Amino acid sequence: TEAWMLAEDDASLGLELVAGLPYIRAEAVYGVAREGARTLGDLLIRRMKVAFETRDQGRSAAEDVTGLVAPLLKWSEERRRSALLDYEREVSRMFAVDPDPDPEPAPDVG
Repeated sequence: TEAWMLAEDDASLGLELVAGLPYIRAEAVYGVAREGARTLGDLLIRRMKVAFETRDQGRSAAEDVTGLVAPLLKWSEERRRSALLDYEREVSRMFAVDPDPDPEPAPDVG
């Protein structure tokens, strides 16, 4: 793929984004540079599915990804921190178990 071509130019982009998963760092760069991704959620949830394949929903990968894409997106350090907080809120909302606070009793069937 074209992401692998980026890794040919910069070997560090060929490294795994998350150990044991098939995603490389170049995919995050490619997602921003060529596909128009603008958020960590877009990269780690929708494009690479890291959020669904890791125990921490991609939180540990998010730090690495911000370092890769912040220069491309011209993010300041403040914007970078904000992006990490936005990602945290997004995955917390998506993966939260929210039991019904007022469940209706099961109907008596007998």
